[in-house]
Amino acid sequence: MFAPEELWENFLAVSLLSSDSQSSDKPCQRASQIGELCERARIIASQDSTQAELMEAWMATFLARAAWLYSKGGDNKQSACRYRESLAIVNSAEVRANYVELLCEMNDFTLACIECNKVDMSLVTGELASTARQLLTLLVNYPALALAVSEQTLRACLAASSRDGSIIVSLK
Repeated sequence: MFAPEELWENFLAVSLLSSDSQSSDKPCQRASQIGELCERARIIASQDSTQAELMEAWMATFLARAAWLYSKGGDNKQSACRYRESLAIVNSAEVRANYVELLCEMNDFTLACIECNKVDMSLVTGELASTARQLLTLLVNYPALALAVSEQTLRACLAASSRDGSIIVSLK
């Protein structure tokens, strides 16, 4: 059993491996290893109530990173599953934006719209202008999504993006 500090160190070691330094390393294998670390965090949380909140936050982080790695490895089904699991633990606008982007790439615009509409004005109050710009870029690049999202979502993205005085959207 890992101590919490060892768990985090193992996560960093697996998560931050450079594909250049280990050419035989596969993103999906790394994602699977991170999934195992997530299970260990779940066990620690269930056994030590003083660590439960920290372990939940780590699980959400682990799952979001695993989702990204699965996406890089071409396993979009596993990636989508890990994004959903992460969002079930912590409602993170950044994770949600990455999930919406994956859904658009998978041409699942119905689910992408549902997830995109969960973004609210909390984008404006936080330091999330880059997340808002990411969502705006998706709306421009995927007109089917843009036509389906709510006005509230559009307003939140525009307001958050314009906080720094400029809105930059690149077209594919």
